[in-house]
Amino acid sequence: MIVVDNCTMLLGEDKCQDIQQAFADLDSKRVSLCRLHYQGLPFLLGYAAAGTRWQWCILPANANESVEPIGPVLNLCRLDDSCQLLLSLVQAYRLLQVMVQSLARVPHRMRLYETISRGTGRQVQMLEETVFKTIDSFSEYANEQQTSFDSIAKAYNAANEAAAAAASQEPFLITSSIGPSLSTRSDRYTVHTAPCGWGPTVSSDKDHHGVALACCQAAQILHSKGLAHRDLRWGNILQIGPSKYMVIDLESAAAISPLVKLPQSFANILRTCTQSALDDGCYTTRSDMYSIGVLLEEACARPSQAGAAFICQLKQKALSAAQALHSLQTVWTAP
Repeated sequence: MIVVDNCTMLLGEDKCQDIQQAFADLDSKRVSLCRLHYQGLPFLLGYAAAGTRWQWCILPANANESVEPIGPVLNLCRLDDSCQLLLSLVQAYRLLQVMVQSLARVPHRMRLYETISRGTGRQVQMLEETVFKTIDSFSEYANEQQTSFDSIAKAYNAANEAAAAAASQEPFLITSSIGPSLSTRSDRYTVHTAPCGWGPTVSSDKDHHGVALACCQAAQILHSKGLAHRDLRWGNILQIGPSKYMVIDLESAAAISPLVKLPQSFANILRTCTQSALDDGCYTTRSDMYSIGVLLEEACARPSQAGAAFICQLKQKALSAAQALHSLQTVWTAP
């Protein structure tokens, strides 16, 4: 096994005699490649060995597809086959270098099945195609964050409905595959979210436009249901394709009516949102739009003229989510 930055890149199976059993065992241990880790990598490299026999294979990204042997079965008792294996190892190394270069550079990339604690009883675990999130003592968390289970569930329902209505398009807002649910007995919140993405790369005007589109679409989905996201920042933006992005983390979403004054101790909001974002001390839908303007400004060192004007309007709270989407279609259009 070869692992790079918590991503397995080469996987093999060794047996004493039966190479077909090695292939069968290799196939049984596979899982589909997680997009957060592997992006669109179509396969991993593998091998099966038994005694003195060796054969390379391809492990497709989709675990439902069978392992595909490549090249001949090499008999390492033969000199020419041994030489061929040495040459193929060099080629395999070169291939792995190319594959590694295609991986997203994600700081502190989570290992599959590893559980990460995020404070306040929150835990996150990466699975093959979903992220499993839990919050212990949810009542305490909800009180601290000034939200409720009903608001969070409503946010996920809105995201799921929007994704279903645009089934042929990539989602702009994270959805839930299971849940969310809350155990009244243990006061434990759980949800499986999907799809998985990776840390965003934003370098071109097209990328900036893609981030703006995702954020404004996500805001429109939530605002239309009387909700605000309240935590629109780079840590909650994932990339899901070339210049395509998605907003995640709906556990901070809350109803915007009635308006609630935010105390200074509300660190989750005030850490990423200055008082300029608030309206008379209250977080509103306009605050979400201001936050989008801030994160775009952070990424756009030299925005286009249309992009700069758009960001300025967001920071002035002059655009609703619907108005911002209209501007992205008519004024600051995708390159």
